[in-house]
Amino acid sequence: MEAKHTPGPWAWADVPGAGIQIRGPYKGETRLLFQDIWRKFPEAKWDAEMQKNAQLAASAPELLEVLKEASLWVDGDLKAKVQSTIAKATS
Repeated sequence: MEAKHTPGPWAWADVPGAGIQIRGPYKGETRLLFQDIWRKFPEAKWDAEMQKNAQLAASAPELLEVLKEASLWVDGDLKAKVQSTIAKATS
């Protein structure tokens, strides 16, 4: 299965005036993959939950690779769940 996403590693940063940015490698350089501009609004507050969301999103490529490897070692209902999750993430 060929990846249709930007490969990892991805990294996140809280960029003042720009919001949360997630960057990853693209054609030999690091590029902006997506950002959340919620911090441009004065009432918005950065909190621990937002930080954890950014960390989770940035770890997506690594999590996908672990799921692919795990699918080789599990069976039954767990294998079906792993394969379903991989398909959801890659289709």
